[in-house]
Order: sequence, then C-alpha cells, then structure tokens
Amino acid sequence: MPKTEMMADESVELVKVQAVVEEIAKSLKDDESLEVLAKGADQIVEQNKALVAEFSKSMTDLVAKVEALALRLDALTEVNAEVKKSLNEISTQPVIKAVVAADIAPLDPTPAPSVISKSMVAQKAISEISTTSDRDRKGVLARAIAQLDSGFHPVEVARTLGYTF
Repeated sequence: MPKTEMMADESVELVKVQAVVEEIAKSLKDDESLEVLAKGADQIVEQNKALVAEFSKSMTDLVAKVEALALRLDALTEVNAEVKKSLNEISTQPVIKAVVAADIAPLDPTPAPSVISKSMVAQKAISEISTTSDRDRKGVLARAIAQLDSGFHPVEVARTLGYTF
C-alpha cells in the first residue's frame, strides 16, 4: 500500500477515534470522566503519531534502498553494453586456423581378446570338479556353475574362479 494511502487511513482512524470520544463526552456530564476520556484519547493520538513517524522513517529507508538498487542496475546495464561491444569486436575478427602435423603410429596387430562364454566357463569348472580332491574348491566350483545357470556374467564368474582364457 503506498505511503499516502496509509497516512490517509491513519487520518481516517484518528477522525473516527475523535468522533467516538466526542460522543462519549456528550453523554457524560461528569467533568472527571471527561478528563479521563480526554487523557485516554490523547494517549491514543500520541501512539498513532509515533506509529506514523516510524512508518514514515521505514518508507524513507526503503526508498533509499530502492534508489541504491536502481544505481547498481544502471551500472550493470553499462557493463552489459561494454561486454556486448567486446563480443561483437571479437566475433568480427578473422579466425586463424591452425594445422597440426602428427605421426600416426600403426595399429597394434595383437588379436582381440577372445569372448568368454557361459559354456566355456562351465566346461572348465566341471572338468576341474572331476579332477580336484579339495572339497572347498569343489564347493566353490559348484557355486560358480550355479551362478552361471542363474544368469551371472561369465567373465565375472571366471574371474572369481581365477580362470584366464
């Protein structure tokens, strides 16, 4: 809400309070009651004045901050214009193409590693089960065959068994 509207609202409230006080004063004939009401009304008026002064100070501070932001925005706009100008200058400069000569080494003629299949690992494990007398190794081999049947990757199973192909 703009400052002028808030001040107008405060003035309206003040007028309403004064009207209520005046009506109460008319209905009372006792001077002592009028003094108490007048003091209360004066306190209300002073309190409202303090609130309006505080609000006015806050609005002044806010306006100062907005003005500072506007100055910073203007500075950023100038920097943005300078950056655009610099980019335009760079984009109009010719591009220098660089040629690099390199000796390319011939490809290594070593054959590609063979593909390890499920059947290769399983056959080797079955063969080892029939020839080994180590019960622990037989258990490991049986577990590896079960893993192959369960869909484990043959390369991983071969690696756990220590096989190289």
